[in-house]
Amino acid sequence: MAGTAHWSARCDCWSSDGHRVWNSTSRSERRSCACLPLLRGEAADAGRGRGPDLMTTGVAARLIALGGLPQGGEIATVEFLHSCEEPGLGLRLAPTTAMTSVSALRGGLSIALALNAPVRYPQAVGRSIARLQHPNGGLSARGWAIPTLHDTWLALEAAWLLKRLQNEPQ
Repeated sequence: MAGTAHWSARCDCWSSDGHRVWNSTSRSERRSCACLPLLRGEAADAGRGRGPDLMTTGVAARLIALGGLPQGGEIATVEFLHSCEEPGLGLRLAPTTAMTSVSALRGGLSIALALNAPVRYPQAVGRSIARLQHPNGGLSARGWAIPTLHDTWLALEAAWLLKRLQNEPQ
């Protein structure tokens, strides 16, 4: 687990190969574990500390649209979507990141479709989706990741959403 390597230096609940070793720690040691805030999403650089992203905002926009509920905050949501746009990647995960993922692409396209807000770099979004494909035919969360059925489904849905956006009159 590459993302946990920096925690192993600060906390002994991680083994050298990046796996949790709860069984070798006492209950009181587990409660004082430096990793606990990260695992709960409370650390400054985890979950809630980063702010909004296209993945979760896209899920919210889809659920609101599916429920036929009023969006509320449409202008701010479209501004957020546009702040995540980038000519090279098409859509970044969040305005302050320099990366994208299949979830970010799908989320951004979901927002664009739900709020009738065209993306500014549809060709870049298409290229980002294409970069997710592997020789075995599967698609991954990021170009270098292992393709999974779930990520393949999300990428195919992102491609479908992009095609739908390009075919709908604005």
